[in-house]
Amino acid sequence: MQNLLKALDAFQQKVPVIYKDTKAFNYNYADLPTILDIIKPLLKENGLMFTQPLTMVDGVRGIRTIVCHIDSGETLEGFIPVADVELKGQNSYQSLGSGITYLRRYSLESILGLITSKDDDAGGAASNGNNAGGAANKSKLPKLSSRDTEKWSKAVELAKKDGNISGVSKYYSMIPADVARLKKEAGID
Repeated sequence: MQNLLKALDAFQQKVPVIYKDTKAFNYNYADLPTILDIIKPLLKENGLMFTQPLTMVDGVRGIRTIVCHIDSGETLEGFIPVADVELKGQNSYQSLGSGITYLRRYSLESILGLITSKDDDAGGAASNGNNAGGAANKSKLPKLSSRDTEKWSKAVELAKKDGNISGVSKYYSMIPADVARLKKEAGID
C-alpha cells in the first residue's frame, strides 16, 4: 500500500481548500461537480482514480468509495449506508438519488482528506480556518474574477511560479470556471 499512500500524500499536498459556494436553505455546501472539477486533474497527476458504486454489504445498500493507485493496483476503500428516506416534494427514487449524491460528496471528502472552508452542514459548528497550506476561511477571502484584469494577471503569474493554484487559493476565493481558466492560462494541467 506504500505506492497508494505516497500518491495520496502528494495529492493532499496540492489539493486546495474546496469552498462551499452552493446555497441550499440556510447553509452552503461544495456540490459534487465542484469537488470533481478540482480533484480530477490532481488525482490523474498523482496516478490515482476513484469509483463509487452503489452496492450491498451484508444486506445493507450503500456507497462504496474506492481510491486506487493506477500503476500498482493498491486500493483504499470505505462504505457508508444509504438510508431509506422520503424527502418532502420528492418521490422515492428522487430521494434515493439525493441521498446517493450527498453521501458520494462526503465519502470523497473523508477518504481523500479534502478540506472545505466552513462546516455549514452542522448548523453553525466551528469553521476550519486552515488547510495544510494555511488558506484562510473563505468568508475572509476576497473573490478573484477573471474580469478583474490587474488581480487576475498577478494570480496567473503566481500560479505559473508555483506550478499550481494553491498559492492563489490562500489569498482569493474563485468559482470553478475561474479555477479552470486560471489553470489553463498558467499552463497547469
